[in-house]
Amino acid sequence: MVFLSFVSRNIEILSNSFRIYFTNFSRIVIFSAILNIVFFIIRELLAYIISPDTVISNIIVLWLTIFNFVLAYGVIATSTALVMDNRKIDILFCFQRVWYSILTFVLISAIYTGLAVILFGILQLANNSMILILAGFAYMVALIFIMNYLVSVVEVNIFEQYRGINVFKRAISLVKDSWFEAFGFNFLRILAWFGFSFAITLIIILLTTQIFPLINLSARAIDSNIQIELKLVQLVVTILTQPLFYIAGVVWYYQTRLTRENVDIRTILT
Repeated sequence: MVFLSFVSRNIEILSNSFRIYFTNFSRIVIFSAILNIVFFIIRELLAYIISPDTVISNIIVLWLTIFNFVLAYGVIATSTALVMDNRKIDILFCFQRVWYSILTFVLISAIYTGLAVILFGILQLANNSMILILAGFAYMVALIFIMNYLVSVVEVNIFEQYRGINVFKRAISLVKDSWFEAFGFNFLRILAWFGFSFAITLIIILLTTQIFPLINLSARAIDSNIQIELKLVQLVVTILTQPLFYIAGVVWYYQTRLTRENVDIRTILT
């Protein structure tokens, strides 16, 4: 009975997320496009200026990718709350809300980057396959626990105005008594996101190969042209699919605070 209630709740969250996404598709995609295109250009310029094979350049590009993800999450989280409150999406208001939290977003991105760098370090330093498997498994288990506790870190920053390290403390306190519930939601959210991304990717590739025969992996080798084409496809998929991931997080955060703390986040976004 508890399991069925859990599943139905998460299905409701995902269905509400899809509804919000499709009913506000144009504005949400505009937010996503602005940030993703800007950061895509910055990353490509850095890769051109700095050798992409150096450790420093890889870390910078990784941080920019995560920072872009967090910023886009914040903007779309704000717009989602406005939609849930039956208010018009105000582009300037959404970006202002994120700008006020920019330093905390830098901190969040730096911590996430550090976690990713540790994983890459493990993969690079392990010279034994068994050690690599064990170390990688232990790290991934630890990372799942850490990331699950921080499932609402962006929402806490945007809606509750916590700053610095207090954002992480609040995010942990929000899920510490319902870790498995949060884990189940995260798992289903990622599964839905990957499924949606796969479907969009397949559609784009099919359309591209039919209308503009640019991508033909069976006929050409992977050269610089195909790499650019694949990056552009990835950019379009990111613009179209990431907002669904963000929206689902906001809907989960909204329902969690409403049921546990009797707080409606729609009324606190001013």
